[in-house]
Amino acid sequence: MTPDIMPSLSANVDLSSDGADALRVKTYRQALWKHGFRPVPVKTNEKIPADSEWTKRARLNPPLSARTDALVSANALNTGILCDGLRVIDVDVDGEPAADAVWNLARDTLGQAPYRFRENSARLLIPYRACEGEPSKDHVTGTLGKVEILGHGQQFVADGIHPSGAPYFWDSEDLSSIHRDTLPAVTEEQIRAFLEACCPLVGARTYRSKPERLHERWVLQASNIAAAGTTAWGRAALAAECDRIAGCPPGDQNSTLTSAAYKIGQRIGSGEIERSEAEKALVAAGMQMANGVPKRPWTPGEIAKVVRRQISAGAANPRGPTVEDIELAVAGDALAEAIIMADEDRRVSGRKMSAAPVVPAEKPLPLLPTVKTSEPFPIDALGSVLAPAARAIIAAVQVPPAMAGQSVLAAAALAAQPHADVRLPHGETKPLSLFFLTIAESGDRKSGADRLALQPVVKMEHALKQTRDKEMARWKVEYAAWAAEKKKIESNGKIGLDQRRENLAGLGPEPEEPLYGALIFADATADGITKNMPRSRGSLGIFTAEGSTFLGGHSMSEENRRRTAAMLSEAWDGTPIKRIRAADGISILYGRRLSAHIMIQPGGGAEFLGDTALRDQGLLSRFLVAAPESIAGSRAYRDTPPEVNVAVQAYCGHLLRLLEAEPPLLPPQFIVNELAPRPIPLGRKASEIWKEFYNHIEFQCGLEGPLCSIKGFATKAAENAARIAGVLTIVGDLGAHEVNEAAMYGAVQIMGWYVTEAVRLRGITKVSPRLELASTLLDWLRRQKGDVPFRTIMNSGPAQVRRKDMAEDAIKVLVDHGWIAEVSKRPRCIRLNSAEQH
Repeated sequence: MTPDIMPSLSANVDLSSDGADALRVKTYRQALWKHGFRPVPVKTNEKIPADSEWTKRARLNPPLSARTDALVSANALNTGILCDGLRVIDVDVDGEPAADAVWNLARDTLGQAPYRFRENSARLLIPYRACEGEPSKDHVTGTLGKVEILGHGQQFVADGIHPSGAPYFWDSEDLSSIHRDTLPAVTEEQIRAFLEACCPLVGARTYRSKPERLHERWVLQASNIAAAGTTAWGRAALAAECDRIAGCPPGDQNSTLTSAAYKIGQRIGSGEIERSEAEKALVAAGMQMANGVPKRPWTPGEIAKVVRRQISAGAANPRGPTVEDIELAVAGDALAEAIIMADEDRRVSGRKMSAAPVVPAEKPLPLLPTVKTSEPFPIDALGSVLAPAARAIIAAVQVPPAMAGQSVLAAAALAAQPHADVRLPHGETKPLSLFFLTIAESGDRKSGADRLALQPVVKMEHALKQTRDKEMARWKVEYAAWAAEKKKIESNGKIGLDQRRENLAGLGPEPEEPLYGALIFADATADGITKNMPRSRGSLGIFTAEGSTFLGGHSMSEENRRRTAAMLSEAWDGTPIKRIRAADGISILYGRRLSAHIMIQPGGGAEFLGDTALRDQGLLSRFLVAAPESIAGSRAYRDTPPEVNVAVQAYCGHLLRLLEAEPPLLPPQFIVNELAPRPIPLGRKASEIWKEFYNHIEFQCGLEGPLCSIKGFATKAAENAARIAGVLTIVGDLGAHEVNEAAMYGAVQIMGWYVTEAVRLRGITKVSPRLELASTLLDWLRRQKGDVPFRTIMNSGPAQVRRKDMAEDAIKVLVDHGWIAEVSKRPRCIRLNSAEQH
């Protein structure tokens, strides 16, 4: 499949695997947790953890991979164990005599412990337990190999296949059958003595502890830096950041390297550190970081790239010596030397330096959540009927493309849903019903877009109403006659039971009242819809340009929210709609279809999308959401081109023919509003596209995937794509026997856009009015020059803050968030934060 079909999201495979291997691995990981170990999913036939945040997952209680609902990835069948609180001896020595000598030394000095081995190598691993704390790694390296002590933030493979193809074995008991607390406990003194004793066994000259190695390295580096013109304050800061990088545990390395280089860049910008030597020091420190978290070890080029980029960013925001620098110097027992050298620096260079450390203004806290710009809606993917209609709406009403796309797709779903269902490759059949939510400001012409898209529906409703009016006149006569005759039979005392039965049977059933002519509703409760559905059309829609009427009305009140959500979910799923009421009894409605397009303002949309009850119930994951940027202010008046009217008329005629067509009905009664949409399968090429899209989305829904945060929505993406493809197919050809390649291609592009939009909007929440007011004042303050008197805010500021209490509250919010400061009391003046001014 060509790349442009799929949304631009990175893949992070978490494909559920079936079969004996997956079951064995899951059982093994649960057994490890039961015995006190923290399992880590490791890539199949490799030693690298399957995801980048494996330490966080393993430190949960229980670890994610040990939970009963955990998925086992086909790409992560090896199992590791987190080394927090353990001291695991990893003997990376290929010679069998040397490896055996290290093993015998460990057994004699640290105690008997189980060990792991593989048949094609002399290397082995021996786990012990730390007496206290969670010490980090240590090692000794010689000409014959390396002995490493694994510790905090590391892991080792306990079960699975080595990259060479050889399986791992344990000498006697596997760790899944013994408790962690039964491992021999060792002290750090014992570990240091053991490593020292290993030196002659692996050809190492001597053992030096990690603090000693770091000290020697950075003392040497500091001397090089001093010669290059770096100040004492800069030396203290650079040495501390280098130590922080070198000792950073796996899992935090990228963020640590980034922040450290940025801080050093700030000192370079202020002239405290010489850049070339700082880059060398930071890269050298980066190469000391422990391997294990990245998919492969860091390379000098990768580290240098991060360092240079962050140094440049930091240098653009210079930062002089601070209290932190003094503390760093104190921590290195170099305060006196630093002060003397700093004085010497000032004397030689003539640079001015404040007597007290200068602390720059902190970056202000954001007032409102930041949301990225929406990607362009794929109008062309709507096909030969809907794409011209959407463009016509864009031109005629002047709305964003996404809004026009939502409107025509929703109307098309309403017209197509009674005629067909879509059959997925695995055989399951799904309705063509679609739910849409458009979030837009008042004045963005939501109603105008829907009004144009729903023209054929309104025309059909008008025709149905006229027909019903005529049928109602006949029905009233028929019903009155039937009711009178029924009453006559029931009240006839001259006939017996058998004769009465025969007469009532001969009378026949009650005449059916004509169906309501309405196809769409703007406001409806679950009870209202289900109560009136028996006399309504089988295909209905909830369409409203004032979403607060529906989402904020009686249907979504506290007592009705869950009931309405359940009914809407049933309708989307295409299952029979059931209703049980004390007054009305039980009703089951078969063969119903319901689509929806709800247009709402941002506040209401945020409240709806942030409703945890609706999210947990599953309703939110069924909605296709668009929140296009407003184009208000750019909509100059223009006459509607003739071709726009032609496109709209063609679209209306096409959808009207769909709406007028008789849909299939459920046998054997063939009740007029019990639909039996015919299933249409995916064509061969359409099926291939759908399967690839399914995998593309599924592989990103795992714990580390970019779609994990919208997993509920993403797992329905492939189904929604098939529904959209079905709608495009039926709109193009009512008699189509299968979903064609072009329709599926377009549907995947459209659904990819919705997935990207869902990721963009995943953090949207209802904003506090206080923050909105403060943001309004801040925007106004940014346009002013210099300090702003409080009196000016009251007289000339935004209208919303010209009341003293409102102004006081907005100012307090801005002060608390670090955007402004009050620089004087008499007269009272406001000043923007220096960081904001820059």
